Amino acid sequence: MIDYFVDLVKHYKTELKLLLLQSHGSELENFKDEYIDRSTETGIEYIKLMKEKYPKINGELSKFFIHTMSSWWISIISELVSHDLSDKEMETFVSEFIIFGTAGWKKIMNA
Repeated sequence: MIDYFVDLVKHYKTELKLLLLQSHGSELENFKDEYIDRSTETGIEYIKLMKEKYPKINGELSKFFIHTMSSWWISIISELVSHDLSDKEMETFVSEFIIFGTAGWKKIMNA
């Protein structure tokens, strides 16, 4: 996952910056909101499936929490494309964020 995000930003930095930060007034100006909405629905479905497979986990997460987590990922990508970070700096950050997020998800889901 770390390599995926670093490669994504590295190879598509200009396009992502345009899409995420400079699309106002274009037909893609609502991309972030539409992506967050789709990601939220996917997240809700994922939690539901996880609860079916692992009944002991907490599957009662609010839609707004999942929405905010979806928004967070778009913000992360936006930050990565708007700063001049080396590959190593991006790898370090994404690794830290994934560790942080994984611990939080485990805690909130009682996993």
